[in-house]
Amino acid sequence: MIDRRFPTALQMMHSLGLAANNGGTLISSSQLAEWLNANPTLVRKLLKTLGEHGLITSQLGRNGGVCLSRPADEIFLKEIYEASIEDKKLWTPRPNLPQICVVSTNFEEYFETISDRMEDAVLDSLAGISLAQSLSDLLGVHKARCQAGVAANLAFEKAFAS
Repeated sequence: MIDRRFPTALQMMHSLGLAANNGGTLISSSQLAEWLNANPTLVRKLLKTLGEHGLITSQLGRNGGVCLSRPADEIFLKEIYEASIEDKKLWTPRPNLPQICVVSTNFEEYFETISDRMEDAVLDSLAGISLAQSLSDLLGVHKARCQAGVAANLAFEKAFAS
């Protein structure tokens, strides 16, 4: 099963970054869930962990919501990744292999080594990309789609239209 926490958390942070670029509006968890077509429970869980990691702040009450805790150029995708996946690794070996041959006897330990190297490479890559750069790249994709004649009518664009 593919883990959807990081892509969902990144979409949420992009939405909050876009809101910040358009005046710093607070966004509710229900708005985020609707805009992302995501499970509201997952959104609330991710918001909680993003807050615990200092990436967002929240305001309770009738006009409450969440916003970025610091400028988007000071938040890096590595932080979002680590907050969203917690202790789960990207790749894990098949556990409890029968000890039949040299492969099955040693594969789990061997794969852990490869998995750690792959994880380090992913984290190194994400450490060099700020949320601001990522949002700029995403908006570049949007602009290219619009120029190609593809209409992308997104709910959060309507919410921030002046």
